[in-house]
Amino acid sequence: MLVVDCINYDVGMDNGSDEGLVRDVISKTRESWAQGADVVMFPEYTWMNAVQYTSPLPDRHQLAEIFWRKLFPILEAELSASTKTVILGSAPRLQDGLLYNTCPIISDRVVIRQDKLALTPWEYEFEGGAEIRTFKIGSYNCAVLICLDIEMPSIAQTLKDYGKIDILFVPSATENLMGAERIARCATARSVELACVVITSGLTGSVLNYPFIDSNCGRAAVYTPSLGGFENIKRVMETDVEIVGTMPHRFSIPKSVFENCRAKPVSTNPALIGPSNPINIL
Repeated sequence: MLVVDCINYDVGMDNGSDEGLVRDVISKTRESWAQGADVVMFPEYTWMNAVQYTSPLPDRHQLAEIFWRKLFPILEAELSASTKTVILGSAPRLQDGLLYNTCPIISDRVVIRQDKLALTPWEYEFEGGAEIRTFKIGSYNCAVLICLDIEMPSIAQTLKDYGKIDILFVPSATENLMGAERIARCATARSVELACVVITSGLTGSVLNYPFIDSNCGRAAVYTPSLGGFENIKRVMETDVEIVGTMPHRFSIPKSVFENCRAKPVSTNPALIGPSNPINIL
């Protein structure tokens, strides 16, 4: 059994300070782990909560400095644990003068940094990443795709060509119902076509006078393939779309789900099938 807690974090909640934000994330993660979770996932842009504790509100470059120099070392020191994983949403990150939207992951004491690959129109300050960083949770091959990345068929094809993914984690931040629906509909499609488990979490709330994340709504969900062997397994597990509040949602995924994914049972399995011939568009 793999136990995953998805925390739909309210970016506008008052933690008192950026240190208070860190302590809140650490507390929620440790509480989930203590109650049996193997993985805890926070949504994209969780760390934008920190902007409200500095006046005037910092820009994305300043927030990158605050998070990676001040906050992340505390997280790494206190959330590095054997056999446990935390997916810490995302924060701006500066490298060689370029700004990335990066998800920090701490898994079995190893730090992985996954950049967002595909960018929305309002992420014009950011540079898109160029790599998918895979990591292990037990024997499962995992990757993180941040929000819009799960909507990109070209990224899905790259993963299909790779052919070894068991779980995709999708931290997201969407401002309206249509955004939350796009994540859900594309996540379930990726699960079908890659024969893997896809798990999502979503940002809620807003920061006053900060248009970059002026409204958010999201859901937590788990999607599994539609293949032989999954007839008696609940293949779509979704919460309602939430607009405010920090809500933890627990999903327990039986080992048999992953065994069925890996078995590649004899059926119409998109993960194993491609066009017979090159395709031309006329």
